[in-house]
Amino acid sequence: MKKQTGKHSEKHYQYSDLKTGEIIQMTPEFNKMSLKPAIGLNWYKKYKTDVYPHDYVVLRGVKIKPPKYYDKLHKNNEPYEMEQILALREIGAKLNHADNTYERLVVKEQVVKAKLRKLKRNLT
Repeated sequence: MKKQTGKHSEKHYQYSDLKTGEIIQMTPEFNKMSLKPAIGLNWYKKYKTDVYPHDYVVLRGVKIKPPKYYDKLHKNNEPYEMEQILALREIGAKLNHADNTYERLVVKEQVVKAKLRKLKRNLT
């Protein structure tokens, strides 16, 4: 959600109560995030040599692609190496194309939904 700015921003953050007709001013959205230093910066600096030779991080025991933020940092520090990694990712995507057709993605969705149905709790 983005904060509305400009000459129409005041009207954007107003609404009227249908019962009373009163105009109510809402509080604009705001983001609260770490910027200096960013949350993942220290982790990246400490473990980047473990992440980028293999091009994955382990989260809750599952190997996943590094976050875009780490890719951006690595591109600034090691542009040639990051270029090679991106080329390898593209080759991998092309080799895995058959597993990402529309029909295959529909089947994958059905499998995930079936798994989720098994996770329902009884509220009795």
